[in-house]
Amino acid sequence: MENQGSAEILYSIVKSQLGVSATLVEIETQVQAVADSAGIPSLVADEVLLRFRTELKTANAGQDVVPRLFVDWGDLPRVGNQVRPEFSLLCPKYASRPEIQIHVDADLDHDPNDALRRPQADDPGLWTFHVPC
Repeated sequence: MENQGSAEILYSIVKSQLGVSATLVEIETQVQAVADSAGIPSLVADEVLLRFRTELKTANAGQDVVPRLFVDWGDLPRVGNQVRPEFSLLCPKYASRPEIQIHVDADLDHDPNDALRRPQADDPGLWTFHVPC
């Protein structure tokens, strides 16, 4: 029960010292500094950090991150040359494969079943694909 009281005191002290827009790094630094100076065990500091992380995650839950599309043209388009730009779709909050519809003019030389046209997961939340132009 003593640890619970220490955790509540540590939480209150740090909460009063930080503003509402404090980052997780600032919170972690402050919790460690106060815990070290007050001789509070690291187990209690970890408990307080977990509480702050949970609050921060809950506070940011409603803030949706809009997907962003980046295009790497490689060689710039020129008349008579085929270009296959790489499209990078950055959507960090989404775990499943994005649904992408690609329509290419039938007069262009292209393979509609090309595997490079399907989104490839490079990293969590980062998908790349190529489309001929």
